[in-house]
Amino acid sequence: MKSTVNMFSIKVDRFKLTNIDNDMLVNYALDMKNKLQTISGPVIDSSWQSEDIRLHESEKFKSFYSIYENKLNQVYHTSYNKNYKVKISLAWCSVRNHEEITKPHYHKESFLSAVYYPQAHNEELQFLNPNPQLFGLSHKEYVEKYDEYNSEYWHVRVDTGDLLVFNSMLYHYIKPTNKQRISFAIDSIIVPN
Repeated sequence: MKSTVNMFSIKVDRFKLTNIDNDMLVNYALDMKNKLQTISGPVIDSSWQSEDIRLHESEKFKSFYSIYENKLNQVYHTSYNKNYKVKISLAWCSVRNHEEITKPHYHKESFLSAVYYPQAHNEELQFLNPNPQLFGLSHKEYVEKYDEYNSEYWHVRVDTGDLLVFNSMLYHYIKPTNKQRISFAIDSIIVPN
């Protein structure tokens, strides 16, 4: 008789957000990118990331980030203590393939990170397995089908309206695209409820 014990699982939660003004978010990101280009000259590949990392404090985005933070806390309270909650600490937006989001990275000052896509077209957000030492002999010729037990990386496909929430220590990156992709990302901290 066989018995399997799953240990040390990592999850990425996906929400399909509705009633979000995606046009307003897209226009904001494009307007800010265009203002920067007017000041500093054209950006070669049309990629851009906001310098303002406190978008969540703007009155313009209050409703959007309230929904965002609610979803973060749904994820947090599923696995952690209800005497605490997570609070958005940083928020920024990106257009297309800014180098900081297309290279593997993690967010060391954050507990949960998340990214919302007001505009995306079947994109791949890649996650690297945090236990690479477990996969020394997971070469393609030894694996018939990759799954959560034998993969060095995993990807989640995202489209317009998708919000992904994940552990901030998980290395991740978005695959470059030729299409216009816009994302709004956040980091969070734990605070008393």
